[in-house]
Amino acid sequence: MIDLQVHQQFGKIGLDIKPAEYDLNIKPPEITVKQVPAEIQLEQSAATLEVDYSAFRESLGFGDIEYISKTMANEARQQYNDNLEKSVQEGYSIGAIEYHISIGEVLMRSSAPVEKDLEIVSLSPIRVHFNPGKLEFGVQLGGVSIEHDFGKVTVENFKFPSVKVFMEQEPYLEIQAVGQIYDDKR
Repeated sequence: MIDLQVHQQFGKIGLDIKPAEYDLNIKPPEITVKQVPAEIQLEQSAATLEVDYSAFRESLGFGDIEYISKTMANEARQQYNDNLEKSVQEGYSIGAIEYHISIGEVLMRSSAPVEKDLEIVSLSPIRVHFNPGKLEFGVQLGGVSIEHDFGKVTVENFKFPSVKVFMEQEPYLEIQAVGQIYDDKR
């Protein structure tokens, strides 16, 4: 009997793969966030208080040098006029002998104390002037300031990939007839 022997070998394909080669230059993104504070400017003018009590002091009889000198001059003028009137009255009294008034009585009347008058007068008020001052302010709003750089990716020294195909093992098929055509054993 004849047997067939089959020997088979599959072919193999070899691959020589070279991947792409490149250098990446990566500049990362940058974000800078700054908070800008709010600013407030305040300007305050000083309050002023003015108290003028010169009219009040003058109504009491006190005052500055100009007021005192005027007052003394007026009092001296008034006293001079009063003394002059008194002297004239004494002269008229002495000259009026027909009324039978003695000189001693004339002198006694002229030297008698004069009654003083009591007056109730209002005093000048103290003048007060108040300026409260002013408060002025300016506001500059704050906020957030953002600066950004998107970054960048660049490829340097790029080499394209390559694939080479080659036969690593050749295929073959071998068929052999083994045995005899005639069978001797029978």
